[in-house]
Amino acid sequence: MARINMVWYRDLLKGIGRFFCVNMPAAAMALAVLGISGTGAQAFSIPDLVVYSEEDRPQYVILVEKATQQLFLFSFYKNSIRKEKQWKCSTGENHGPKLVMGDKKTPEGIYFFTRKYTDSELAPIYGTLAFPLDYPNVLDHEAEKNGSAIWLHGTNKVLKDNDSNGCVALENGSIDALAPYIELYHTPIVIVHEVAEAPWQAVPRVDKAVGALVRQWNDALVSGTYHDYLRFYDPRYLPDMGWWKKWRRVRGEVAGELPDLYIDMDSLLVVRYDKNYVALFDQVVSAGGSWVKAGRRKLFLEETTNGLKIVGDTFQGPEVKGGAQSPSNRLVAACRNVYDVAVTEKSVRRMLDQWLSAWSRMDMDAYGTFYAGDFVFDGMNKKGWLAYKRKLNWQYDYIRVAMDNLRFVETSPAVCVVTFIQKYESDRYSDMGLKTLILKKEDGQWRIHRESWEALDLPPTPKTEG
Repeated sequence: MARINMVWYRDLLKGIGRFFCVNMPAAAMALAVLGISGTGAQAFSIPDLVVYSEEDRPQYVILVEKATQQLFLFSFYKNSIRKEKQWKCSTGENHGPKLVMGDKKTPEGIYFFTRKYTDSELAPIYGTLAFPLDYPNVLDHEAEKNGSAIWLHGTNKVLKDNDSNGCVALENGSIDALAPYIELYHTPIVIVHEVAEAPWQAVPRVDKAVGALVRQWNDALVSGTYHDYLRFYDPRYLPDMGWWKKWRRVRGEVAGELPDLYIDMDSLLVVRYDKNYVALFDQVVSAGGSWVKAGRRKLFLEETTNGLKIVGDTFQGPEVKGGAQSPSNRLVAACRNVYDVAVTEKSVRRMLDQWLSAWSRMDMDAYGTFYAGDFVFDGMNKKGWLAYKRKLNWQYDYIRVAMDNLRFVETSPAVCVVTFIQKYESDRYSDMGLKTLILKKEDGQWRIHRESWEALDLPPTPKTEG
């Protein structure tokens, strides 16, 4: 803490009064050391920018100020905001936010990076690295802004103010230094004309407000009505709700079979600049012990007189090729997929229990019905395998076979791969190992197509029958 405070008041004494706040408690202490309190402390400002994440690691955000042709890299972690680096940049030749293709203006808003190009893929004018932005985003589409190919890139030219066609350009050394902090579809870049500042005490916490709103919105999606869901949206933004009837039907069908159906949110990231917010999270449909990722949901929110409201809604990710994505297409597909997976896994569990029961009863006729006609093991076909097992069983008074820690490695309508710890006991010996089964559908039933067994690291035992 002492070192942080020293950085604080040393920089203040140098007159560097812009964007280097490190830690809020440390800030208060440093200002007190300098004799700054009350109005003076309130006047000390930081960018009106907040990044919150549920992940326990620093989150980075890039802030571009067109008025000064500066690019800032900030980190946010717990209660800290820190300016990590600052570089000279160049934005569009013409001033103002981008409106149409060819206007040579740089867009303004909160964006994310969608791809990375290296120097071998680039013309020399784009330097050593380039990162395309997701412009135009859903808000740009709503505002009827167009254009494309807005990048953050290097250059082989001498960097000059306002010298690009709309991209944000950096010197090659600068973008090379910045690149390690950029995570595609995750690291935000906020582009503004002039950075809005706020007293550091006044910068609001966004985790509780936005997190609570998004979870309530999510609950409405899981079990609420059409009107419950719509109340989270600003009346100025009318989302396409033609999908809701279909979603409600599928939601009801799946929930009828799998009552634990739920749509969860993972890896929530919230970015706030001024009064604008973006919430990013993985939308995951789960039921019956199975889960399917619907995609990475992106909500745009604004502060209104009626509180925070959603003003834009889409999915983003490498599988999305621009434009708004219908929630129905993603959620209905994910809901059906998780239903198929859950039903498949349920039927496989039942089949495995019956197979183990037949094995433990030494009922070889029933046991054989769980193997596919083309089963092969160690050079034996199905007939040879069953003859081998019958011969082994004649040696024992009893057999007990149990299964622990069942895992589904692959699940599809036609093929399923599972692993589990197999515990084998008889009056002659016992063993334990990792069993792998490849199952296939045959005549509408799951049957064993291939199997393998690997002993666990246990004390030596007599040779197992596998």
